[in-house]
Amino acid sequence: LAGLPTNTDRRSRGGRGRGGGRGGDRRASGRGGGGASSLAPRLRQRAFDVVVLDPPTWTKTAAGAVDLVRDYQSLFKPCVLAARPGGTVLAVNHVASVELDEWVDSLERCAKKAGRPLEDVTVLPPEQDYPSPDGKHPLKMALARVAAG
Repeated sequence: LAGLPTNTDRRSRGGRGRGGGRGGDRRASGRGGGGASSLAPRLRQRAFDVVVLDPPTWTKTAAGAVDLVRDYQSLFKPCVLAARPGGTVLAVNHVASVELDEWVDSLERCAKKAGRPLEDVTVLPPEQDYPSPDGKHPLKMALARVAAG
């Protein structure tokens, strides 16, 4: 058993140990009453060349429900902020009731309001094997390029 961590070693790393339960020291592991915002100070800010946003149409989480008809901008804004100047966000929306032109306009407004205007938005049409009886595809994809500066 030489070299195996002791209970004391595990507790100091937030792993299992006496008194730590499944998550060890909840404050040390970042899981606990503080919510997602309590993790923010620990994360190093980074900028990415490409950010992909492909959320489910509707989902319910511990933080609440996400409805892409009303909440898409709240998901898009952090993606725009995470993209480097000149970087690209691949944004996807699967909601049939959302019109393509309105959705693209909302992306542009959201980015501008966040202080990161878009230089270009290129709509990617769905492939031919993804039919739509009324010609209004529920699948909408756009490459949104963040302005370089």
